[in-house]
Parts: sequence; C-alpha cells; structure tokens
Amino acid sequence: MKNKRSIVIAVVLLLFFVFIAPLLNFILSRTLIWDYRLVDENGAIWVGFYGEMIGASITGLISFFILMKEIRSNGNNLMATLKHKELKELKKDIAHYVGVIRFSEIGSISVYPDSTNVDFEKQHILNIQQKQMYNNNSVMLKYGSSGASTLEKAFATKYGECSACFNDVCFHMLRILNEYEHGCFSHDNFIDEIENINKTTACHNNYYLHAIANLGNQIIEAKRQELSNFIPNT
Repeated sequence: MKNKRSIVIAVVLLLFFVFIAPLLNFILSRTLIWDYRLVDENGAIWVGFYGEMIGASITGLISFFILMKEIRSNGNNLMATLKHKELKELKKDIAHYVGVIRFSEIGSISVYPDSTNVDFEKQHILNIQQKQMYNNNSVMLKYGSSGASTLEKAFATKYGECSACFNDVCFHMLRILNEYEHGCFSHDNFIDEIENINKTTACHNNYYLHAIANLGNQIIEAKRQELSNFIPNT
C-alpha cells in the first residue's frame, strides 16, 4: 500500500515536470503587447531549459524515492523495537501474575496459635486474600477486556477461577480459626484441619499454576510469532 502511494506521487511529480515545460514554452512564446516576445520565436532557448528540466526531474525523483525508503525503514525499525519491548513487558507481566499465586500461604500459620496470635493469623489470611483479589482485578482489566485475544481471555477466565478458589479456601481457614478461638474443637482437631487444608491447597496450587502458566506461555509464544512474522515494507 505504501509502495503504491509512493509510485502515484512519483508519477504525479513526473507528469508535472513533463507538462510544465511545454506549458511555459507556449505561454512565454506568445506575442504580448507591442509585439514583444519573452523568448525567441524559434525557441532555441528551450533546448538548454529542457535538458536542465529533465536532469532535475530525474535527480528529484531519485532523491524522493531514497527519502521515502529511509522514512519507511526508520518507521519499521521503530515498530520492531516497540514490538520487542512489548514482548519483554508481556513476559514480565505473565511471570508476575503466575508467581503471586501462593495457595501455600493460606495454611502457613502457627500450629500452636494462642489467644494472642489468632487475630494475627486471621489478619494474615485477610491480607493475602485482598492481594489476590487485587491481582485478579488487574488481570481482568488487562486480559479480559473486549479487545483481548482469545488466549488472553482464556488466561483471564482461568485466573478468575483460581482467585475464586483461593478466596473460598481463605474463608474456610478463617472459619477454622474462629471456631478454634471459641473452643469449638481441640488442638488435635485443629491440627487435622490445617493438614487437610494444606493438602487441598497443594492440589489447587499445582493445578492452577500449571493451567495458568500454560496459557501464559501460549500468549507469549503468540506474541513472539507475531514479532517473527513482522516483515518490514521496503
């Protein structure tokens, strides 16, 4: 498309130079008032003019094509640089969102909580729950929008499922802490509950990390393929 545009411009300029000389010849050769002519009637003066005009036209067209080629080359180089930067940022972004999925933090509490640190443990759960909610909202904005690709939307959907599961396990842990705080079950029962949660979170962690990381790698590979298919228009 850009090459066709350049050719059209070049043809227009060439036609302009081709027709402007005869037009000037015609105008300047006309008899003006008091029978005065601007050039000789035989037009000998135009021999040199036509030579200079043709030479200037060829030089101008060559310079024009060189300039257009340089502009396109610079534009393509800039586009390639931006795409490389976009790929680098994408890798960093995906790695961050995959790395913050830590189900193991939910069960990483003291197995001997007393009346003074149960509140601390509950606050810990609330904090990591809030962080995961923030990360989920960020993923939805970046990869779940209407303009996102199919892979990106799949990534956002799976991340949303992971966050919902994370949220459910956090609520379950908070319920256990509350019940233990109010003496609803013994310390041995509390240890059993924690062990069950750790087993559950380990399964969730393996499943969602694998699924989300796999989708993230597919997004990165698609972007890398897009970059490798980028062929500058010369």
